[in-house]
Amino acid sequence: MKNILPLACIAFVMTLSPILAASGSSDDNNAIVIGGRYHAASHVLSQYPFDKDYSYLLGYEYHDASAYWQLGVGFAPQASSTNAANVDYVVTPQLNLIFKDGVFKGGVGVLVSYLSKKDDTKNALSNSTEDKEWTDFYWQVMLGVGLPVGKITLDAFAYYPFKDFDSFDNFKTKDIEYGAWVGYKF
Repeated sequence: MKNILPLACIAFVMTLSPILAASGSSDDNNAIVIGGRYHAASHVLSQYPFDKDYSYLLGYEYHDASAYWQLGVGFAPQASSTNAANVDYVVTPQLNLIFKDGVFKGGVGVLVSYLSKKDDTKNALSNSTEDKEWTDFYWQVMLGVGLPVGKITLDAFAYYPFKDFDSFDNFKTKDIEYGAWVGYKF
């Protein structure tokens, strides 16, 4: 039951994306983006699987005049947090709403991480040594800049992942993460 909710949310957003893309009347409403992100350890997220790790990102954006939706997925080939012992890789779907004003951008997003773990002992019912689990949903705020170069966009962001809005009382600058995106508008 715990795995059904994240999968249902991802399926809903993926179903909604083509509808939004078809409803756009002007050019360059859509973008495909790729990028990378540096993850820091988080002292406010108990299940956060990262500690000085990198992830690769792939996403789709639907742009409007002053904001855009970003549906993305991150892939980390390893996770070194003590909260993520024996993790083989991490996949993190995310949905962000980003507001833009000139070159400045800021927004909020919701994420959930899928951890594929390697266990030292084999499961008695199968030959597999893999164990998979989802983290709880968590949030992020982001601030950044974006430079358009024709149909190409170059974005750089600072991210702060958190569990709930009450955790801002415990804000520490060492929890800030950094990322960069390259996008192609079509």
